[in-house]
Amino acid sequence: MATTDLATCQQLYDQQLAKQRGVQRLTATLVMKNVIDDRPLPE
Repeated sequence: MATTDLATCQQLYDQQLAKQRGVQRLTATLVMKNVIDDRPLPE
């Protein structure tokens, strides 16, 4: 997933992903660097 900032990422994680039916546990790893510069995000 890609978000505009860390707060939005946390909100998505807490309010959307964790509340999906059948989800018992979530694990996330954050990568805090640019892997590819100047590439648009997929739609």
